[in-house]
Amino acid sequence: MERAGRVEAPGVGNDDRLVGDRGDQWQWVRPLGTLGRVLYALAFLAGCTLIAVFSYKQTPFMATPMQFGVVGALIIGLCVTAFKLPKPKAMPAKAAPHGSVLFLVSFLAGSAFMLAGRRAESEWHMSWPGVVALALGIEALFAVFVVAKTRDGTWDEPRRFALMAGAFLVYAWIGFLTDISLHGTADLVGHSIIAAILCAALVVIGVRVEKRSVAAKNC
Repeated sequence: MERAGRVEAPGVGNDDRLVGDRGDQWQWVRPLGTLGRVLYALAFLAGCTLIAVFSYKQTPFMATPMQFGVVGALIIGLCVTAFKLPKPKAMPAKAAPHGSVLFLVSFLAGSAFMLAGRRAESEWHMSWPGVVALALGIEALFAVFVVAKTRDGTWDEPRRFALMAGAFLVYAWIGFLTDISLHGTADLVGHSIIAAILCAALVVIGVRVEKRSVAAKNC
């Protein structure tokens, strides 16, 4: 990467990462490497365990050993694949979509996926193979969109943030439906406060991302 003239977005597999320092300076740091991957894996397992415990208390269901094995193998395979993917082109994409487009695509695709899992069988009266096909179709279309728009280069940090923000807000509104279905309206006040805090944090991060992007362009 070059410090003079332009700053290229870090990609998967890079050994270095660019972070802001005091708002207007830039410095190179080494990522956590193996230690970071181990910590993220432990955090992922802890999250899975907590979700499994809470879900079992609400709706007692235990998957078969075969189901656990298949899902576990898929998770491990996808994680390994993500780490082994080739490094993307360092040059910025020539015709990257606007951040608002990426936000909407992520939000709409995520919302459609979540609604398909919740309502396709019970309310839309689709068979379970149809529900699976619909969910996979939504995922495939989203993946094709991302791949097609990054074939000639990478997105800058604000665009990557926009994609993530759209997915985040899917859970922001889906969470209300989940809370109401499980506990009625009794927890809406507390849930609303938590959702507002997290959305405020998202806005703060977005502002910082924009400032970093402007500073990088001015380098």
